[in-house]
Amino acid sequence: MAAVTPCPPLPAPPCLFPALTRLTPPPRYLGPQEPTGLLLAHASHGSLQAHLDAHQVSTPLPQRLHWCRQLAEALSFIHSRGVIHSDLRPANILLHQTEPARPNTPLDLLLADFGGSACPPLGLAALNIPDGPFCSPVFHGQPASVEMDLFGMASVWYAILTGRWPFQPEVQPGGELWETIDERLAWEEEVVYPNFRAGRFPEDVGGLPAGEVILGCWRGKFGSAEGALEALGRWVEENGEGEGGNDGPKSQED
Repeated sequence: MAAVTPCPPLPAPPCLFPALTRLTPPPRYLGPQEPTGLLLAHASHGSLQAHLDAHQVSTPLPQRLHWCRQLAEALSFIHSRGVIHSDLRPANILLHQTEPARPNTPLDLLLADFGGSACPPLGLAALNIPDGPFCSPVFHGQPASVEMDLFGMASVWYAILTGRWPFQPEVQPGGELWETIDERLAWEEEVVYPNFRAGRFPEDVGGLPAGEVILGCWRGKFGSAEGALEALGRWVEENGEGEGGNDGPKSQED
């Protein structure tokens, strides 16, 4: 694939996606796209979800922790500008080779899809809520919030570190979990939401790198993405990016 030369960011038109204008400079915005829309830079390695599906085993731990850190940094930035993403999931996160001339450098994470985001300072309410594994039912019917984004970030971190969504059954490579969207929605209603509502989380999270930080985000113990980022940094400093987490799985109930 040919390398993409980044273009200098341009100011976003005020009439298009007003919340985006608060992200200064708008991330990798290349100008208006006719007839209506925004032209954004190409991400060389597609979505995080596609990458996890294809490279569930082969992605090294330092790369995974790199993505966890970058997601927290991205959320910290947009929250500081009054923007709530409101739809965090691996399909809405992109991966890009920032230095294509150095193929062994880590892929970088790009937070994408702000179409349903909220911006309370501008009076913009969220148009979306995340899929079941990335949103607790306690947030349903509530305005989008930092807490909702932090909960979603914890689920994305879990997916990054395990290769699967919270409570998702393991399947053989190439296998299909659900044949229809209705089957997946039924799984969310019957499995995911009851567990989240009861304060129960995947049992293996205790054995993951920075598993206690993920639990802290799920349980609302961090008031900001910056706080979660600092906790992740402390874990990395104490354990090293190439080392495992705690001793093993344990029950994770409040």
